[in-house]
Amino acid sequence: MLKNIRIVNIITKDVLHFISVGHLKIILTLFLFFVIFSQSSYSQVENLQIAHPVYKLLERYEARGYLPNMSLNDLPWQRSQVVEALNLINKHYEDLGDAEQSTLDNFLYEFDIKHKDSRVVFASSSDSTQILFDGLFSDDEKFIYRYRDSLHSVSFLPLAAIDVITRKNDDDFDKAIFGHFGFRLFGTLGNALGYNFRVTNGAMFSGNRDIALIEHQYAQNIKFAVLNSDVDYTESHLRYQNDWFYASIGRESRLTGAGYKQRLLVSDNSPAFDALTLGARFEEFEYKFMHASLLSMPETFFGWETGPNVVFTPKYMVTHRFSFRPSWGEVSFWENIIYSGRYYDLAYLNPLSFLKSTEHSLRDRDNAGMGVDATVRIVDGFQIKGTYFLDDIIFSEIGNGFWGNKSAYNIGFLWNINSLIDLGAEYASVEPYTFSHFNLQNSMTNDAYIVSSYLQPNSDRISLFGNIWWGSRYPIEFNLSYMKHGRNIYNEDGELVRNVGGSALQTRRVEDDGYDITFLDGDVEYLTSFELKSAYELIRGFNIQLSYTLYSLNSDINHYFRFIFRFDEF
Repeated sequence: MLKNIRIVNIITKDVLHFISVGHLKIILTLFLFFVIFSQSSYSQVENLQIAHPVYKLLERYEARGYLPNMSLNDLPWQRSQVVEALNLINKHYEDLGDAEQSTLDNFLYEFDIKHKDSRVVFASSSDSTQILFDGLFSDDEKFIYRYRDSLHSVSFLPLAAIDVITRKNDDDFDKAIFGHFGFRLFGTLGNALGYNFRVTNGAMFSGNRDIALIEHQYAQNIKFAVLNSDVDYTESHLRYQNDWFYASIGRESRLTGAGYKQRLLVSDNSPAFDALTLGARFEEFEYKFMHASLLSMPETFFGWETGPNVVFTPKYMVTHRFSFRPSWGEVSFWENIIYSGRYYDLAYLNPLSFLKSTEHSLRDRDNAGMGVDATVRIVDGFQIKGTYFLDDIIFSEIGNGFWGNKSAYNIGFLWNINSLIDLGAEYASVEPYTFSHFNLQNSMTNDAYIVSSYLQPNSDRISLFGNIWWGSRYPIEFNLSYMKHGRNIYNEDGELVRNVGGSALQTRRVEDDGYDITFLDGDVEYLTSFELKSAYELIRGFNIQLSYTLYSLNSDINHYFRFIFRFDEF
């Protein structure tokens, strides 16, 4: 960038001898535009993690129709896509209310669409203002190191958090206090190769470990949940982009499928997994191929669940997704395969094939599924999202309650009531035995967690949710849901005595009576939950996050309060 400015300065001095005062004003205006553009056009090929709050904002303006030919049904996006979307919203800046403008400004500054100073520990040729003491408590962006030009970028920043979780019920009051520390490194090389690397390690300072297990980030962490040790996380990826073609490899949390509180192709219900992705993206069409490595159920020896004595069968998931994006929304068709017991199958490494037919030709050993998801804006400000997932079907048995007709679906809407309030509702249902397979290792799970749905088979849920945009980066969010789940019935020794299709890890057995099923049969659980949460950025990078959750499971009520003080880019 500095080299470009020096060149322009030289040219400007030469031509000033030959131009009039009127021309001088034009040249100076163009010069200023060039400088500003140079500062905000650095490369951003890397993906932006799905936990970033900007996606909540983009969801609102997707419903309002400000993001034609763009869709949030497949996340994460690249940073450059986020910048493109924010620029589209910024075109409507004068139509937004004061609180909306304040929220948008936060992200315009963060993604360098509007210029904001940055402070660093180690100076570079593009970012040289050092933090020192006063800079730490300023509203400037803060990094250990940062460098940017038109081809390359690197950002290196620390991560730190204090996490306090409390639980209150009729019996007692418990708490758990955690501390986390780590770093994130992200950027782009040569305007083509993006990277993002995050690693943290934490420990529980005091309290009851069981309380933390209600949170996925702790329940899924093997070192904490199984080994009773500390808490470590890592996610990373490399992404190559060349015009319409892209390819990536890495471990990161993903969301795929249309929905607000439910995803039916890929969700963050399971731990992050590794995947190779190839794709072609155009303005109104995208094709994506993904071959992912999943963790199968352990074949344990001597009672061990981890370590060198445990054998895991190789397990993989393959997906193909075709997405059409007219200005009013998106329609996508997709298929997937879960296979295990062998290493990479070349038949499934082919990015262009029909997976179900391929699976048949391989002797029908694997678990196939397919589906469709759609986003439809009825009018600007009112949007409907829905997904239908077909696990298996016998057409002659449709309507007969046959156990082998396995499917799931969700449908919901989001309504921008006014400049401050969004309101939405969603219904989701998963039929018995869905996601399961005769071969346990081919169930649609990763380390025993369902890869897609947040609901177990033989369940349904209705949710009412909303956001209040009060001018902060973070809205006030609420979610009220009522879920019913038909559990399989076990005896006191933990043996399965009645199978109603309530688990993705248990398909129908030979000894199970009959072929017909009744939805929500079995040991029915009734779960009512209410969540209220928000956050506030004290100064740039330092955030306070607060949440309250009420869980009522079969009338057993628990109250959870969570407080997080963190330093992060969001």
